[in-house]
Amino acid sequence: MTQNRMFNDRLYISTPYRPEAGSFAKYKKFDGDKYKIIQWHYCRDIFHPQLYNLDLFFFSHDPNKGHCVASFMEKIEYKLNIDSEYGPTQRKSIMWIRPSRWWTIRPMRRSLYTILLRCANNYSPKKNNFEEALFSDPYANATKYAIERFLSGYTAYTGTKKGWLDQFYETKIDKNTIDSLLVEPI
Repeated sequence: MTQNRMFNDRLYISTPYRPEAGSFAKYKKFDGDKYKIIQWHYCRDIFHPQLYNLDLFFFSHDPNKGHCVASFMEKIEYKLNIDSEYGPTQRKSIMWIRPSRWWTIRPMRRSLYTILLRCANNYSPKKNNFEEALFSDPYANATKYAIERFLSGYTAYTGTKKGWLDQFYETKIDKNTIDSLLVEPI
């Protein structure tokens, strides 16, 4: 596995407004290497279906936290042996992300990915607060056991629901059921 490429290749964007931290956007390329953001989505459930096979998207975070987001996600992806790329834009609260196809091909992974990105906004490498940040989002905290199992390598989902919250948050299930839903990949 190669190490994630972090904070190289600044991209320039045009956006109609300043999005709330934790928002996601697709783009339209224009004028050479510049990208135009048409619409920001704060609702993960609206955005994660659009993430299917997407090669690049933009994520808003607290000012000057892009490096923290990239560092947090690098720790997650190191555990899972996958690579994505994260980098800055000219805006101090917006970064670009080239997600690994591993995240984007499966609906359950796309859903979890958007939750993890929001958790990443609370990570500080100086504080080394990975565990605290990992469960800082209410959805992550409420699905703690499922996230721990997933990050332990049980990344194959055997259920039929499409979203992380539909399966692990809104339906109260026990650890044995989670163990049968998240299994080791073949």
